[in-house]
Amino acid sequence: MGRSLPALGLRAALVLGMLVTAPAARAISVERVAWTRSPGPAGEAFWEFRGLRLSDGGAFAFAASSSQGERIYSRPAGGAGLTQQPLAPRTGSTLRTIAVTEDGAVAYADGYSSGPYFAGRDLFVPDGTGGYVHVAGLGDPAPSLPGETLSNQHSDTAVLTASGELTFRASLLDSDGVYGNDGGIWRPDGAGGIELLARDNDPLPGVPGAIYEDPILIAAGNVAGDVVLQAGYGAYADLLAASPTGPVSLLARVGETAPGSQSGAAFASLGRAVVTDAGMAAFTGLTTASESGIWAAERDGEVQLLFSSGGLLPGSSDVLMGQLSNVQLEDSGQMAFVANLFGGGVTAGTSALVGPDGQGGLRVLARSDDPLPGVPGARFGRFLDIAMNAAGDVVALLGSGFGSGQGEVYVVFPAEGGAEVIAREEAPYEVAPGDVRTLLGFGGLDIHNGSFVTYPLEVSDSRHFAFEAWFLDGSGNLDQGVFLVAIPEPGTALLVLAGLLAYSLGARADLRTPSRPQR
Repeated sequence: MGRSLPALGLRAALVLGMLVTAPAARAISVERVAWTRSPGPAGEAFWEFRGLRLSDGGAFAFAASSSQGERIYSRPAGGAGLTQQPLAPRTGSTLRTIAVTEDGAVAYADGYSSGPYFAGRDLFVPDGTGGYVHVAGLGDPAPSLPGETLSNQHSDTAVLTASGELTFRASLLDSDGVYGNDGGIWRPDGAGGIELLARDNDPLPGVPGAIYEDPILIAAGNVAGDVVLQAGYGAYADLLAASPTGPVSLLARVGETAPGSQSGAAFASLGRAVVTDAGMAAFTGLTTASESGIWAAERDGEVQLLFSSGGLLPGSSDVLMGQLSNVQLEDSGQMAFVANLFGGGVTAGTSALVGPDGQGGLRVLARSDDPLPGVPGARFGRFLDIAMNAAGDVVALLGSGFGSGQGEVYVVFPAEGGAEVIAREEAPYEVAPGDVRTLLGFGGLDIHNGSFVTYPLEVSDSRHFAFEAWFLDGSGNLDQGVFLVAIPEPGTALLVLAGLLAYSLGARADLRTPSRPQR
């Protein structure tokens, strides 16, 4: 998420900063911050890392198995060494990080895991004095639901606010202790406790006779406490928004008219959602008329179409954009997304990563059929996930390239331009000076089926991102490392005021273009 700016109307032009008179940026650097079979802060040997989390300021944290058992380690923004966190008394067998503050304090879950699946038993947040506050635990009474108790706590999508409070999903047990595939979303109540925000199968706000489809999940959130909820799947999907203290309101619902649809069509599906620091929610969707778009709403405001498919790909005279996905949006108005392409002799399945051009507009950062920089014979491949920060840097996780046989790849697109491959599967990687290994996969390792589990991308406003990866040496030894990537500022870049970003949703259609059926 970017830094908060005063909320602006969606129909107003948004002022952007622009980098000018900048020479070539210094090289992106990669630091190895932890390695298996290497000593941790207390001399313990690391065995495995998981759940890497990054703050906007560049602090990071992860859970690790070690010769001392399960531990959590962090490093504050701008810090130089790892700190082992003082944990609350253990109740489960596995730890997961939820979020990290700028000074390196960590919100975490204690629970049980089976392969990539984790069930949180207890949730903890920092108390501001080096200790922890217990937020919720297995068997605790469920607030606002007499006779029911909390079961598994879902930590993967929990949201930590700047004030150190947690919004999360939990399953429920009824008065007979029976797990009924039922659950809800809890948020801070403003008095040091938690309150029920939404529960599976309860009445849906603003839609008479409708209910929250099971399950309700946290699709996105910010440090202010705004959240976007997704209820149900497929033909029953709903997206809902809630401000830090306000009620839940409906953003979009499959089957209901999509705002701004030129044909008056309804939503056929709803995709990725994000929330900016100022509380603007944005999401992708597809209508029954094959119109793909990006919709947005300010906190407590109306949903409006921000960008639609069917127009020319930026910089092209004959390639058109089809379905849009993986939206990223900042309070400044900078946007990034992935677009399927057609026309102009485009090969079926080709897509493009579109991002900010630094002048209030959009540019193509890469196409899936473009050559991968620095890797002869390889191409970009599918854009699996993307992240963007307030500076306009974009990080992408790529899938297999066209005909190249490569695995997944991390690529950084600095705001100043260009692209740099950071690491790629099935390729040599220098994990330390003179120590070259084969990179096997990113993220966590599911020992049950030998697959790798990657975590959602995060790139900080301090221009960092972090990743975990597994490696094989020439003797068959398997090791894992945690790496921090720094995108340096250009040597003499000057920040000046650029023009206005024309997100005038009802005016000229230079960004919002007429939708056309996809091919």
